[in-house]
Amino acid sequence: MTAARKRAPSLPSKLYVGTYEFPLKVVPATAPELDDADGMCNTDEAARCIYISALLDTRKRLEIVYHEITHALNFVHDIDEDKVPIEEELISTKHGVAWSQFYLDNPRFVLWLVHTLARIRREQRLGEDEAIAVATPEIKGTDA
Repeated sequence: MTAARKRAPSLPSKLYVGTYEFPLKVVPATAPELDDADGMCNTDEAARCIYISALLDTRKRLEIVYHEITHALNFVHDIDEDKVPIEEELISTKHGVAWSQFYLDNPRFVLWLVHTLARIRREQRLGEDEAIAVATPEIKGTDA
């Protein structure tokens, strides 16, 4: 009997940021919600949602997901440089609170994140191993 293969965690369909729920949707790259971007965070009450382009590779998807979540965190925790000049230390403090709460409130996101980082690291190792193999071809018939 073979061991059942575990399914890779997917991005959760919603995220909790403070007291707000943000649906998270992976959409075609041409979706109007993206407005010609790789991702979009809509904070309007009636249309609150985070959109991510379906055409992104693993690394870029990770970057864009974090980027859009940061917009949601900034909205919920009132981190807005346009309202009042905010000092770096205050921004860092607010982000520390915001990210800590986010990770605690979104365990499915944490599973996806751990899986995605492991996948990127595995791809990096494979790439490094291939580069080493090309740079140091095995010479047969010689004793070292």
